[in-house]
Amino acid sequence: MISGQTSNMEWTEKKRIDVVFDGQTPDKIPWINNLAYWQYAQEKQGLLKDCYKDWGLVRLHRELGCAVYAPLARNWEIHKKGISIEDHSDGNEQTALFHTPFGTLRARQRYVPTAYTTATTEWPFKNIEDFEALKYIIKNETVVQNHELVNIQRRFGEQGIVVLEAPRSPLARFLVELGGTENTVYFMHDHPGQFEEILALISSQQDRIYEILLAHPAHYVMLPDNLSSDTTSPDLFSRFSLGYYRLRCKQIRLAGKHSMVHHDGYLRSLIDLVSRSGLDCIQAVTQYPAGDLTPDEIINSVSPNVIIWGGVPGALLSDCFPLDEFIDVVAEYIQRMKQRGNVILGLADQVPPDGVLDRLAKVRELVDQYGRYDE
Repeated sequence: MISGQTSNMEWTEKKRIDVVFDGQTPDKIPWINNLAYWQYAQEKQGLLKDCYKDWGLVRLHRELGCAVYAPLARNWEIHKKGISIEDHSDGNEQTALFHTPFGTLRARQRYVPTAYTTATTEWPFKNIEDFEALKYIIKNETVVQNHELVNIQRRFGEQGIVVLEAPRSPLARFLVELGGTENTVYFMHDHPGQFEEILALISSQQDRIYEILLAHPAHYVMLPDNLSSDTTSPDLFSRFSLGYYRLRCKQIRLAGKHSMVHHDGYLRSLIDLVSRSGLDCIQAVTQYPAGDLTPDEIINSVSPNVIIWGGVPGALLSDCFPLDEFIDVVAEYIQRMKQRGNVILGLADQVPPDGVLDRLAKVRELVDQYGRYDE
């Protein structure tokens, strides 16, 4: 038996995950997914069976032999005071105008029917002329609690876990929600003082969110930063994110919860630093060929005490990718990660709209064949 392995237990998908986060070894590698994106795409096409709609998502995961996690349960909401918001829709284009005493910011998104998702085409912050308006908006954000999610774990039972959604870290929020990569880079280099002022303001405004977040009974908290080393270099992460991560991870740990970050992009050059930021887990780790690191490179890059969650590239679930190669990629990953331990097998990052669910069932077979720790 591997050191720290728990025996004499009736294993469920939830217990396997809980055991890993508690620093012990389950009977086999946990296998977890979130099919919410696939579910949405299938329903939009009129292809989803009634039994899989809404909370039928849990049943779907059970039938496929994998655990499920809540699609980032958010028990808090942000309300904007002192501004007027205009929303306009034109076909697949959505425009939002944020009117403030310091000017109007405009943001645009486009719904992409073939992908069943939206893409930002215009960020609200474009240059220094938008600084005062953006600062006013952030200063006037208020946070309220969403009481509907208090008992959400009962929806999952022993089939899965609730992962609470933390706010994006300040740098990630600016990159993903406010400025986009190009505008953010110009802003931080041309006006470093104002850039750091905005990040500090975002951080302070998030204190109330963490008060609400950490009072929830769920045990897991995710920073949904969508990290990728092609947009966040080690230097940027060290300067603007590392201290923030260590602060929030300490808060999460003191509240008796476990922390993780959504690192679904490129890993090389960044994942080592991220694994030394105080996190318990790095989630949605994407290996080669969809990602840029092999299983051995991932193992060598991540601190041994940090849980690696991921490893099954979602793109490989498409029938565009040969089945035998899919099996080889996943089987090799399971065998290498079992030797490391401290691992949760999961999709990286989502099951695409054309994902073949039979392949998820195949992963269940591969975990049973190669992922047992007691053999």
